[in-house]
Amino acid sequence: MLKPAYINQETGYRYYTAEQLFFLDNILLSIELGIPLKEFLNFIDEEGNIRLQSFLSYARNLMQEKRKRLETGITKTEYILNDISRHKKDKKRTVPYVRFLPERNIIKIPFGEGDYSTEYAEKITQLVFLAEENRLHTTYLAGLIHYLSPSETKRFIYIEVLENAAELPEFTKIPAGNYRCICSKNILFDDDSPLLSLELEKKKEYIIIEADVFESTVKYNSYTVELQILQP
Repeated sequence: MLKPAYINQETGYRYYTAEQLFFLDNILLSIELGIPLKEFLNFIDEEGNIRLQSFLSYARNLMQEKRKRLETGITKTEYILNDISRHKKDKKRTVPYVRFLPERNIIKIPFGEGDYSTEYAEKITQLVFLAEENRLHTTYLAGLIHYLSPSETKRFIYIEVLENAAELPEFTKIPAGNYRCICSKNILFDDDSPLLSLELEKKKEYIIIEADVFESTVKYNSYTVELQILQP
């Protein structure tokens, strides 16, 4: 319990010094940020004295960590809101369109030929855990990426991350550029099938992305994908 500097014997009012009030103000702010009160009682001795420097160093570190988490949360939210807004018009288009996409940081793992829905959910979860283990922050923008060449097609599942993690084997970048795009339901690209009127020249190499589209309402029975083809 914080001992007041002075108590009015007639009224019972408690009075505190500026240092004590500063301490109380920081405690209230920390409680608003979800930091337990009991953490701060450790800095008050039995006589009500405050170890101010130790307290301030501790409180600053906790609030900086909280601020970083809030800033990251805001950044993630903005990514998704922008994705929803951008695709409101795009998903209504019936013909291909071209748009510039910036460079994207991703982590990826191979995607096989098994049951699509089961494998997709399992590997997205695996990627999220991989990001957490390596202190990476995901934007939750995810999908499939195909590296198509005349001799073979390599397919991976990916999720975008905010950080550059070049030291991680699963990390890579999707290059910036003009992508030819179209939105559709439940695409799974197969290099043996027509590509929604997007004709590919077989002698060239392509990066083809099936990017999951966030919509204003989450639907569990269907989903929208934007097919993105980097123009060589």
